Amino acid sequence: MTSIDDLARNRTSHTATLIADTASQQSILFVGGGGGSCSRELYMVGRGSTLLEFEGACRIDHTATALDDGSVLIVGGQDSLKIASETLASAEIYSPATEGFSAAGNLGTARYGHDAILLEEGTVLISGGYMTNYLLHKVQTASAEMYDPALGAFSQLPDMNYPRADHTTTLLEDGSVLIVGGTTEPAPMEKYIPQEKRFQVIPDTEFARSNHSATLLEDGSVLIAGGIDLNGTTLAHATLFDPESASFSATGLMKIGRAGHTASQLPDGSVALTGGNGADHWALSSVEIYDPLFREFSIISHMLRPRVGHTATYIESLDGILVAGGWGPLHVTGPVIMRDVDLLSVKASR
Repeated sequence: MTSIDDLARNRTSHTATLIADTASQQSILFVGGGGGSCSRELYMVGRGSTLLEFEGACRIDHTATALDDGSVLIVGGQDSLKIASETLASAEIYSPATEGFSAAGNLGTARYGHDAILLEEGTVLISGGYMTNYLLHKVQTASAEMYDPALGAFSQLPDMNYPRADHTTTLLEDGSVLIVGGTTEPAPMEKYIPQEKRFQVIPDTEFARSNHSATLLEDGSVLIAGGIDLNGTTLAHATLFDPESASFSATGLMKIGRAGHTASQLPDGSVALTGGNGADHWALSSVEIYDPLFREFSIISHMLRPRVGHTATYIESLDGILVAGGWGPLHVTGPVIMRDVDLLSVKASR
């Protein structure tokens, strides 16, 4: 793990979207995050950051989705500069060509802690998250919406079968979307079927966890790792889910239980998991790899600082993972929001 140029601003619960990945240029768009400032930046590996001008909201716990044309859809979140943390319905588009932002309409339901995923036809599924009810209380929502880049607008979908937040959505080989966890009680997984625009419960797949990771493997199965259960316990448990048979199979335990970590699929089919909260609810520095051939985890490296609420971006031209921001302990002063950037060389760790 190598320390490289810092971000221009401290960030946590931000988004990082790969914009360019060539032999001569690797650039990542960073948006939002709690750090006491309202900023966005274009980070170029080896060249540092350029702060970007914008007139949109200051966001935290939002989503950013790369579209087929190379632009980025930024949706929802909370206003990180408001004392009452206003929940946002607004959305924006970032254009790499102009390095500018433009309004992209409004969600039907303001939300944060939701998930967004690009579908095969180029539309974006936005699901779940937290909303503010009429009593100004935070509640999970089952609502879902679709963004169509061709129309530049959102449309309402039927609700999911269960309210969810801090869940995962995974695009499967058949084009459907697997939705896992994020509930306040044991609830089955469900699938979104784009052709029918509906959500379908997968029977006998109760899965009670949140802040986990879910990664599609080369054989079509989904690795579900870590997270927090209904009792608030951080989990080292991992399982494989086969969408075709709707069945689980055992796989190795992670070496360290973690939640709020990142999971990055690598070209050889393995999965790198970085940071997150451990069983003691303190940030972790460890990085472990899941080997799908042997179905086991092994620790391969440590970040220079423990962190959670960070981002991890695999950069093919560098064969490395760029880990940025987050928060973690700083000696005896307690948690701090960071702007540190580490680059994990995947080749050196294999």
